[in-house]
Amino acid sequence: MQARRVRGELAITVVDVLSGQVVMAAVLSAMDAELSAREARRDKTRALENAMMQELLSGRTRLL
Repeated sequence: MQARRVRGELAITVVDVLSGQVVMAAVLSAMDAELSAREARRDKTRALENAMMQELLSGRTRLL
C-alpha cells in the first residue's frame, strides 16, 4: 500500500491489487489441481468397486 500526495493537500492510498489477485489465482489453481486429483482417485475407486462386484455377482470369484 502506498500513499501519494495530490497537489500537496490530499493523501490518496493506492492498494496493490494485482499482487493480491496473483496470489489468489495461485491458491485457486492449487485447489483446482487437488480437487481434480481427488476426483480421479474417486473415479478409479468406483471403477474397481464395480469390477469387484461384477466378479462376485457372476460367480467367477467366490469368497470363503
